[in-house]
Amino acid sequence: MRAIRKGDWKLIFDMQERGQLYNLADDPVELNDLFGHPDYADIESKMLAKLLGWTLRVQDPLPHPRRRYQFKSDKQNYWFPYR
Repeated sequence: MRAIRKGDWKLIFDMQERGQLYNLADDPVELNDLFGHPDYADIESKMLAKLLGWTLRVQDPLPHPRRRYQFKSDKQNYWFPYR
């Protein structure tokens, strides 16, 4: 399961391709799921694109043989402290 937040919007997406979209300004306790609602299709697609881009940036490849593994880092990834 992955989540992304941008402004007042929060998108959650899982491995079974189920999503949840919330407008936190109007629904702070996340009761009204807007995922799949035609009025919010543009916001949903933009949030999915951002989530996909982030997922691709932070993807860590499999280890190389003979312990020659080098951790992949991205300067856009704020969580990674070693640069």
